[in-house]
Amino acid sequence: MKTLAAILVVAALASPASAMPLPDAVAHKIDVPTGLAVAHVYAPASVAKLDVSPDDLIVEAPRDPRPGRSSVRVSLGKQTVWVQIQLVAAGDADAPAADPHAQVVARGTKITVAIHSGSLVVHATAVLEAAARVGEQAQLRISATRTLVRGTLVTADSAEVAP
Repeated sequence: MKTLAAILVVAALASPASAMPLPDAVAHKIDVPTGLAVAHVYAPASVAKLDVSPDDLIVEAPRDPRPGRSSVRVSLGKQTVWVQIQLVAAGDADAPAADPHAQVVARGTKITVAIHSGSLVVHATAVLEAAARVGEQAQLRISATRTLVRGTLVTADSAEVAP
């Protein structure tokens, strides 16, 4: 994986001025049928922030594209990475309003959790069980009790749990 990241970095540095973040380049490059649109590209954190030119990518579209999530293979030179895309009907009002700049918080990150119960708020330290984006639901393990809870990441180091 480190070699993939190193090759992508070198390719990104050598790319022309039309370079853009990998998720944007994939969305620009992918060929979807009329009536569908790419709502979001979920790239692995190791390559999500790399700047690449769409001309340098080979994106293999899903065989049977339909609304929902699909995995696509993205090749840059001899290296390949799989990314997920969210397809929606073109003009769909229910399309997810994903923030492409939402910060990804890594698994194992220490988080301060505010647990709400009525007017009572208890603060605890927890560890993120799986990588998650700020603003999304995340699974956390409370350090003191080893209890698993689900909450919303508010910032990269804080979350809220409500009943």
